[in-house]
Amino acid sequence: MHKAENRILTVLAIFLFFTAIELIPAHYLCGPGLTERIPVTVRKNASEKDILRDLSNAGLINNTISAALLIRAGRKKMKFGDYEMSFRQSLYETVEILAMGRTVVNTVKIVLYEGMRRDQIARKLKNNGVLNSTEEFYRLEKKIVSDKALCERYLIKYPSENLEGYIYPDTYLFYKNEEPGAVLHKMLDRFRQVVLRFAAPDKADELHDHIIIASLIEKETGRNEEALISSVIYNRLKIRMKLQLDVTILYALRRDNIVTMNITAQNKYYDSPYNTYMHYGLPPGPICNPGLKAIEAAYAPASSAYLYYVSKNDGTHIFSTNYKDHRLNVRLYQMRR
Repeated sequence: MHKAENRILTVLAIFLFFTAIELIPAHYLCGPGLTERIPVTVRKNASEKDILRDLSNAGLINNTISAALLIRAGRKKMKFGDYEMSFRQSLYETVEILAMGRTVVNTVKIVLYEGMRRDQIARKLKNNGVLNSTEEFYRLEKKIVSDKALCERYLIKYPSENLEGYIYPDTYLFYKNEEPGAVLHKMLDRFRQVVLRFAAPDKADELHDHIIIASLIEKETGRNEEALISSVIYNRLKIRMKLQLDVTILYALRRDNIVTMNITAQNKYYDSPYNTYMHYGLPPGPICNPGLKAIEAAYAPASSAYLYYVSKNDGTHIFSTNYKDHRLNVRLYQMRR
């Protein structure tokens, strides 16, 4: 009987321990650097298991079992809708918000797509009333990239010219007339949260090169070809072969306020450090803000001997290991257009 009682007390102690841990706001367990508020969407007809998994993936709860027990003990039912949560709130507060259906009000939902440039993001924030002007974005950006402590916090190479590549494409909720500085910090917090899966906090220079490669992959990739495109980039860098990517010329032209849709033979001689037809190696910085798949591919390229690829005009590419086959593929897929 004594042993049975001990087992019961042990199980109860373990349960109480994990329950107590779960009641602590996730902010204090995850450490500093996390954004104050993040959007959470509870889909209509989503199961309790799905909701708890989404909350766990977002870092808002520490243990789904404890959360489920709390929900059932209070006979709570989660209501669907868009919410805004804080890492500083406890599990109890999170459950109450969802059970009461306290959806967001007076907020603006901003969707940043993979491959957007910083100037496009600045305009979107301004056009949706999150910032007063694009100049406000650039002013805040300059303040961040020139601050060594902030660069270390967000894993940004110091000093940097701008935040290109470091604004993570995602869905964000901002308050109307939100404090301008909080807008950029929220997006950079999200970037930090994602890239820490791949990068060490003290390897900002190494991360910078991977984000450059990820930005090239993002702009060059067709359907699920990130790892193959990545392999071509790494294979060319390894043998010191120019990357010769049109997307870097387009970025260079737009960066200098020269708008064009198509690359001409003359453009390939445009004098810019971003022009990978003229310069060996990587451009000095990212050319867009890449998404998760492109970042993953930058860290884990496919194993291949490919050095060339050409668009098949259907969203995919055909790859080759030598220039002779590449020229044949160009004739087959490009010159017949």
